[in-house]
Amino acid sequence: MPTMVSSGRELICISQKDAHHLDYSTNDGRTWTPRYANSSYGTFLDLLYYGQELLAITKQRSLLLNE
Repeated sequence: MPTMVSSGRELICISQKDAHHLDYSTNDGRTWTPRYANSSYGTFLDLLYYGQELLAITKQRSLLLNE
């Protein structure tokens, strides 16, 4: 299960500090910036790109994040 995916020139990952957050990096992972946070969906478990959409699997339900 990937916890990090590549989107063009961005890396997107499940935050290592808080699994309720997604972070992104534009410099190959040297620094990370918060991208999405929502605790009502539960903790993030898996990420997958399907075309232009990022699919995120959480403990409570699946979530579709449009780019």
